[in-house]
Amino acid sequence: MYGSAMEFPTTQWTQIAAASLNGEGRAAMDTLCKNYYAPVRRFVGWKRGWQDAEDVTQAFFFHLLEKGIVRNANRLRGKFRTFLLTVLNRFLIHYERALLAEKRGGSVEILSLDQIENEPEADTESALLFDKEWAVAVMDTAAAKVGDEIQRERGEEAFDVLKRFLGVGQEPQTYDTAATLLGLSLPAVKSEIMRWRRRLGEVVRGEVGRTVSTPQEVEEEIAHLRRVLLE
Repeated sequence: MYGSAMEFPTTQWTQIAAASLNGEGRAAMDTLCKNYYAPVRRFVGWKRGWQDAEDVTQAFFFHLLEKGIVRNANRLRGKFRTFLLTVLNRFLIHYERALLAEKRGGSVEILSLDQIENEPEADTESALLFDKEWAVAVMDTAAAKVGDEIQRERGEEAFDVLKRFLGVGQEPQTYDTAATLLGLSLPAVKSEIMRWRRRLGEVVRGEVGRTVSTPQEVEEEIAHLRRVLLE
């Protein structure tokens, strides 16, 4: 849980700031790409079309490192999701300008941090789209982690039953059916399902907590995550 400042995961901004193509920062970059690649790619596809979404997404993450933009993220504070969307939107504006300049025979302008900060932010519709993709990615990551825990503790067959009650895969079975399949009493199966649901909530909270600056922002982000998933 992340209820106190002592328990709050303060290392994530440091990890992100250390991201680089080489050395120790590579692990931080791998985590960054894994957690945000899908939301960024879907946003790029929605804004520009899907034909070159993969290439543009890769160029964006490479650019974050090459220009040291990620290392400056911690000074902006606030939510990393907000920072990333702002930079992504401004990167796409630059990208279109660079392509146009190249077609006209001009040189491709190198985007500086100052230029990124002076470009307009994403519109409300774009921000909501990105936030929903972010929320889905957070839930997918958390569900995968809890799924691994269930399989290690209870085995593959139990996981196939329990995952249905965690929003993974098909619709959940009845408690009675789950109890029969797991060889548990009805109260026992309800208790186990509740335990894993609580665990999922803890992991989601942890994932969110790694991308904000203060413990107070965790609750704000959790509430926002729920809202965008219900829209």
